[in-house]
Amino acid sequence: MAKDRDVYTDEQLANGKRKLASFREWLRDNPRAYTFGERDAVSTLDSGQHTSGRAIVECIRKHEFTDEHGNPTTTNNDYAAIIARKFVRDHPQYAERVKLRPCVFDVLMQGGGTDE
Repeated sequence: MAKDRDVYTDEQLANGKRKLASFREWLRDNPRAYTFGERDAVSTLDSGQHTSGRAIVECIRKHEFTDEHGNPTTTNNDYAAIIARKFVRDHPQYAERVKLRPCVFDVLMQGGGTDE
């Protein structure tokens, strides 16, 4: 793992950690929105198509959700890579059909980083 960390600068790792923390907060406040996107991704994959974190984010955006505080849900594009990795971790049977590009979250989420 230390070798993987050497690929990214300290600034990239720190920025990734901030985005991951922001996503954790978003997920805590928006479990219904995430679950909806997750279910849509499963349906897409079960129909034989591929999906991506961006597709899950766009699916969530197409619907109106409120967070746990009653505010409208917004989804940050920065979460797409995190959402894709969380989805693959939670649904490993679909891993080969979810589009992932290498990024800093591969390092930061080793061992299930979205729930810490």
